[in-house]
Amino acid sequence: MIRLSTELFRTRAPTRVGDGPGVRAANLRRRIGLRSDGYSLIEVMVVVGIMTLIMAASVAAWGLTRGRAETRAAARLTRVFLHKARMNSIFEGVNHFLVVDPANNLVEIYADTGTVPGSFDDADPRLARTILKSSVKLVLPAQPSPLGSPLDSSTITNSWDLPTPDSSARWGTQLMGLMTTPTGLIQSAEATPTTIGSGMIVFSNGEDQTSAVGVRGREGFVRAFELSNGQWKDL
Repeated sequence: MIRLSTELFRTRAPTRVGDGPGVRAANLRRRIGLRSDGYSLIEVMVVVGIMTLIMAASVAAWGLTRGRAETRAAARLTRVFLHKARMNSIFEGVNHFLVVDPANNLVEIYADTGTVPGSFDDADPRLARTILKSSVKLVLPAQPSPLGSPLDSSTITNSWDLPTPDSSARWGTQLMGLMTTPTGLIQSAEATPTTIGSGMIVFSNGEDQTSAVGVRGREGFVRAFELSNGQWKDL
C-alpha cells in the first residue's frame, strides 16, 4: 500500500478578510499605545509654549553672560595695557602713557618721546590700542552704593578714582591716563606728576556687571577685579 504523506491531509486555516499587513500594524500600534491620529491643537500649543519659554530663558542667560564677559574684558585689557606700558618704560628707559578715552571706548599706550618729556603731547607716538565693547563704560554702578574699594577700606567716589591728567596738555578734558617711569613707578599725568598711592578705574555696563583695575604706583601694583554679589573678586 502506498503510504500517503500526512501533509496532504493537513488543512490550512482560512485567511480572514482584512488580516493583511496594514491591519496587523494597526493592531500592534494599538497594543503598545501608539497613536495614529496625530496630536490635538491644544497639545501642539502646549509644546510651542514650552519651547518659547525655553528660548526666552536662553536669550536672557546669553545676554547676562555676554555682559559679564564684556565688562570683565575691559578690566583685564586695561590691566594688561598698564602692565605693558610699565614694562616698556623699564626696558626702554623712557616714560610711557596709558591713555583711556571714555568717549570712544579706547585704551592706548604712547611713548613719551615727544618734545616735552614728562608731558603727553602731539609728538608722542602711539604704540598700542584696543577698543572696548560699547556696552561698557567708565562709570560707577548704581548698586551697591557706596562702593567700597578692594584695595583698602576707602570708598570709591568716581569711576576714575585717580588724579585727573593735566588738561592743558594733549589730555584735554576728555582723556584720562597715567604715566609709567623707567624706575617702575606708576605716576599721575598731572602737570607735576606724583606717584599713585592707591586708586581705582571702574567699568560698568550700566546694569549689574562691574569690573575694576586697582593701582598702587610705588610697588607697580596692577590688579583686575570683578564685583560679584556685592563683593570684589580677583580676575
